[in-house]
Amino acid sequence: MTTIDQSITRSDLRDELRHYTTKSDLAQLRVGMSGMETRLVKWMIGVMFGGAALASSLALVLERLLS
Repeated sequence: MTTIDQSITRSDLRDELRHYTTKSDLAQLRVGMSGMETRLVKWMIGVMFGGAALASSLALVLERLLS
């Protein structure tokens, strides 16, 4: 690590730039997030159908019990 009075060498700069994000890192992240979005949509559709089935079943059971 350098201070204001010290100059940065090429090796220091190379070591620091090694931790930065590259275009290929961003492309991999984009692909991963796209796949995750697809899975989340599938889960949400499944949960909505499951909730609707549960609600209709519960309404049917309550109707039969109360009548």
